[in-house]
Amino acid sequence: MWVGNLGIGAEDGDRSETVKITVNYVYKSNNAMVAQPYTAQIEKGVSFKKTLEVPKLFNYSIPNDEAIGLGTDSIVLTKDEATGKYSLAFDLQSVNENVEVTLYYVAGTAKYTVYHYYQNLENDKYTLDPRIVELTGNIDAYTKAVANSREGFRCEGVPQYVIAADGSTSVEIYYKRLLYTVTFDVNGGIDGPEPIYAKYGTVIEAKDIKEPKRKGYTFLGWAPELKNSLTVTENITYIAQWQAEKGQADYSIVLWGQNANDDEYSYLSSHEAWGNVGNEVTWNEGTLISHVHDQSCEMICRHAHDETCYGGIKQETPYDAKTESDKENIEQFQKLFGTLKNGYIYRVKCDGAVTTDSYDKYYLYFNDTWYLSSANACDGSAVKQSDKINAHDHSWNLNNKKDQFWAYKAKLSCTHNHTDNCYSCGLIDTPKKYMSNIKPDSKLWEYEQSDTVTVAADGTTVLNVYFTRKVFKLQFRKRKSNDNDFGTIEARWGKNIEAEYDEIVKKAGSKFWSENKYAEGPYTNYIGVMPQRDITYYRYITDGYGTSTMTYYGEDLNGVYQKIFDITFDGTDYYVTDEDRYQFEGYTFDHGTARLYI
Repeated sequence: MWVGNLGIGAEDGDRSETVKITVNYVYKSNNAMVAQPYTAQIEKGVSFKKTLEVPKLFNYSIPNDEAIGLGTDSIVLTKDEATGKYSLAFDLQSVNENVEVTLYYVAGTAKYTVYHYYQNLENDKYTLDPRIVELTGNIDAYTKAVANSREGFRCEGVPQYVIAADGSTSVEIYYKRLLYTVTFDVNGGIDGPEPIYAKYGTVIEAKDIKEPKRKGYTFLGWAPELKNSLTVTENITYIAQWQAEKGQADYSIVLWGQNANDDEYSYLSSHEAWGNVGNEVTWNEGTLISHVHDQSCEMICRHAHDETCYGGIKQETPYDAKTESDKENIEQFQKLFGTLKNGYIYRVKCDGAVTTDSYDKYYLYFNDTWYLSSANACDGSAVKQSDKINAHDHSWNLNNKKDQFWAYKAKLSCTHNHTDNCYSCGLIDTPKKYMSNIKPDSKLWEYEQSDTVTVAADGTTVLNVYFTRKVFKLQFRKRKSNDNDFGTIEARWGKNIEAEYDEIVKKAGSKFWSENKYAEGPYTNYIGVMPQRDITYYRYITDGYGTSTMTYYGEDLNGVYQKIFDITFDGTDYYVTDEDRYQFEGYTFDHGTARLYI
């Protein structure tokens, strides 16, 4: 007899030696147990005949070629195709050792569903994409869902789950809208719109975007062109487009001069200039910097010509003293020349007149009105003239019995003088002024470099121009000498040369110098700062009784005079000369505080 785990009893008797029958139910994918193993313990050497109903799993198969321990005829695994159930039949005649069978459950396939959710534009919630994806995978294996690639969205991750055999597995994938920045470059303007941070697909109305401002310019719009609205699909920058309101605008020229004691620059002066908007300017002494009306300043004069512009003197009809009537003269003009023409001068001459003062007259026809004119207002020769015709009775003068009539074009002699208001530029006409007119003293400064800038219509353009100090030379000699006996000093003007000068003084043994070759006065006794010219000095040795001291003071920021330096020399009775009134840079000489006699 045998004993199994199905509760079958065993016969009484000696069971001193037994063997074990085992059936394992295992997942092929991971070797985990599907169900508890079947076991039976039998007496060694006896037969074992039994058919087991194998545990069933939906959508799993148990392939014979995957099983371990099956015998050709003695241990057989079969499947009922109608029910899908498996059975394991044992037909063992004599079991002398343990028998173990392992049945592997191989998963079938099952469907699973993938849902894609996209973030809403108006809030942070998500909406399901109606295009639901259904996939098939091995049961108990992990899903293989794949994220979509959609413009403007970022996948937040793809979870994967074990595929259930019943088809209930689902995967939800969420996509967040990308955030983009819309930037507005005001391109020289001010008070423009702030950057806009928005989700992909956000629609921004153009009318809600603030327009920037720029002095001297009209705002034309944005580039790329921004029409009624924009839909945010990327990071993008819109650049303001401007049109200058005037063809010319002012700009500033700032002149900078090299410092005396270092290579930095200090402010010299600034000047207002005019230039064509959009043009590049740099330092050029021949560049015109004042506004002078030219052909670029379109004439928009509103002056309307009147009769005076064509030579009309006063309102008067073509009257002559002979007939004391203007009617027949006007009729003759119309008869001879046709329709009266505006701006023409008509002449009537009475040959029977005693004098031409009364009977030889010129009349301007202008805007349906007659004006007395003069021969000077006629433009060239007569446009038309008549033969002598009878206009009135000349019976009292038998020699001349006819009148003569002429027509002339009037000469335009307008005396209107155009003013600044007659030009489209709207600027004042000024005398010509060039960059050369504002440069610093060429004896002291040399041009070094300049910016190159574009003239803006808002007047904010600044052209910086830099100048270096000129270098001068001092020569120190003995009286009447042609050699530089005590040395030379070369430096840019204004530089502190006190140390070099002290060496010269030590070598010369005197602080008195004259520009006169014979060392005759006037004298200077201090050269602590480089002068603004080349100078040759000749030594003068002082003598006499007593000593004199000359002291230099400079006013501080509080208005108090502070000692700069003093000099002591032999002798007395010296006059303070112009050379002694040394001009320290940053100070002006106060003539009222110097004693002129020592």
